Amino acid sequence: MRQERKRLLDEPTNHDRWLVSYADFITLLFAFFVVMYASSSVNASKYKQVAESMGAAFNSKPIAIKDKDNNKEKDTPKEIHIVAQPIQEETQTTAQPQETAAQTALQLKIDELNKVQQSLKTALEEKDDQKADLKIALQKQSEETDNLLIVLGGVNDQLQKSTELNNILASANNARSQLLA
Repeated sequence: MRQERKRLLDEPTNHDRWLVSYADFITLLFAFFVVMYASSSVNASKYKQVAESMGAAFNSKPIAIKDKDNNKEKDTPKEIHIVAQPIQEETQTTAQPQETAAQTALQLKIDELNKVQQSLKTALEEKDDQKADLKIALQKQSEETDNLLIVLGGVNDQLQKSTELNNILASANNARSQLLA
């Protein structure tokens, strides 16, 4: 029985327990980055469909997907580069009224936002003025509080002196009454 207890007491403690947690953490990081790498592979056909639909939405020609190495179109390139062709001149002339309407709408929005920005600046300046006024009022209040504390200290001193005088008068009255009696 004593040998078992002595053996338990002599057993060294393991100070490297943190290595297990560290190894688990590194394993999880490795798994996370493997998943991120696996999900980063691009499906070229779906990417091409998205690129074409976005190109059509922005009034441009279909977008050609080219291979980086030999600059030829390919179905499944390793790296994808998007080359957008500019809009032809004839489509620009028909799109100009739409563009000017859109520009006008954007200009109206910009003007509206500038007005809101100006009103916010004005409100901020007013708040700054109010803040300065409040600081001045707070400083005056602090000075008045200090003055009142000084007066209160003087009143306390006077009260203490009057209490002492009352005590002296009371003891004098007691002494006088004893002399008379």
